[in-house]
Amino acid sequence: MEFDQALLQEWLANGVPIRHLDFSGAVFEQWDFSGVVFDQVDFSGARFIDVHFSQSVFNDCNFNGAEFHSCHANMALFNECQFQSVHMYDCFLPNVKWQASILDGSVVQQGYLREAAFLNSSLQKVSLTGLELSETLFANTTFKETQLSQCQLYKSVLYDLDCRDLTLNCCQLKHIVWAKSNLSGSHFEELDLSLCVFTDCDLSFASFRQSQLAQASFKGANLSHANFDGVQAPYGIFVEAHGTELSARSARFRQAVFVEASFEKANFEHSDLAMSVWQKAGAVNSCFDHCDLEHADFSFSNLSGSTFAEAKLQQTRFHRALSDQPDLKKRAGALEKDEALFEAELWSEQHRQPSRISPNISALKRS
Repeated sequence: MEFDQALLQEWLANGVPIRHLDFSGAVFEQWDFSGVVFDQVDFSGARFIDVHFSQSVFNDCNFNGAEFHSCHANMALFNECQFQSVHMYDCFLPNVKWQASILDGSVVQQGYLREAAFLNSSLQKVSLTGLELSETLFANTTFKETQLSQCQLYKSVLYDLDCRDLTLNCCQLKHIVWAKSNLSGSHFEELDLSLCVFTDCDLSFASFRQSQLAQASFKGANLSHANFDGVQAPYGIFVEAHGTELSARSARFRQAVFVEASFEKANFEHSDLAMSVWQKAGAVNSCFDHCDLEHADFSFSNLSGSTFAEAKLQQTRFHRALSDQPDLKKRAGALEKDEALFEAELWSEQHRQPSRISPNISALKRS
C-alpha cells in the first residue's frame, strides 16, 4: 500500500502512538520502530528487513503472513496480536513477550530469544529451529504439532502445559523446569537432563532410558509405567513421587532421595541405590534384587511384598520398616534398629509435654 513514509518516520522518531493504520503488504527496510506504541495496526503480509522494534508495544495488531529478516526487538511486547504464518529469520529478540497472541503456523529460524516469554498464547503447528531460548518462559500456552529443533532451552520454564504434542529434536535440555506439565508418553531417551525439574508432572509411560538425570527433581511426579532403565540419576529427588510398574533396572541412583514416595510393582533390579533415602516411602511388591543398598535408609518404609535377593547390604537401615521377609532385617549388613534414632524416639516420648487439659482434670479431681 502507499503511505507517506516521511510523515511516518517523523512520527516514529518522536514516539507518536500509531493507531488504526493499514500497512499490509508494506516493505520496511532499516526502519526504527523502537519505543513506539502500536494499536490495532494492520501489518499483514508486510516485510521487515533489519528493522528495530526495541521496547515497542503492539496491541491487537495483525502480523499474519509477515516476514522478519535480521530484525532487532529487545524487550518488545506483542499483546493480543495475530501472528499466524509469520516467518522470522536471523532475528535478535531477547526479552520479547507474546501475550495472548496466536502464532499458529509460524516459522522462526536461527534467532536469539533469550529470556523471551510466551504467555496465554497459541503455538499450534509452530516450528522453532536453531534458536537460543535460554531462560524462556512458556505458560498457559497451547502446543499442537509444535516442533523445536536444535534449540538451546537451558533454564527455560514450561509451566502447567500439555506437552504431549510437543516434539523436541536435538535440543539442549539441561536445567529446564517442567512443573505441573503433562508429559505422558514423552521420549527423553539418551539425553542430558541434568538439574531438570519435573515437579508434579504426569510422566506416565514416559521413557528416560539411558539419560543423564543428575540432581534432577521428580517431586510429586506420576511415574506409572515410566522407563528409567540405565539412567544416571545421582542425587536425584523423588520425594512424594508415585506410580505403578516403574522400570528402573541397571540404573544409578546414588544418594537419591525417595522420602514419602509411593511405588507399587517397581523394578530396581541391578541398580545402584547406595546411600539413597527411603524414609516413610512405600515400595510395595517391588524388586530390589541384586541392588547395591550400601548405607541406604529404609526407615519407616513399607516394603511389603518386595524382594531383595542377593542385594548388597552394608549399614542398610530398616528401622521400623514393614517387610514380610522375616530374614531381611537379620541379614549381614542390615540394621534392624537405628540405635541413635531409637534413643531419640525414647527421649522424645519421655519429654513429651503433658496435655494442656491435665491441670483442669486434676483440679476437678481435687474438687
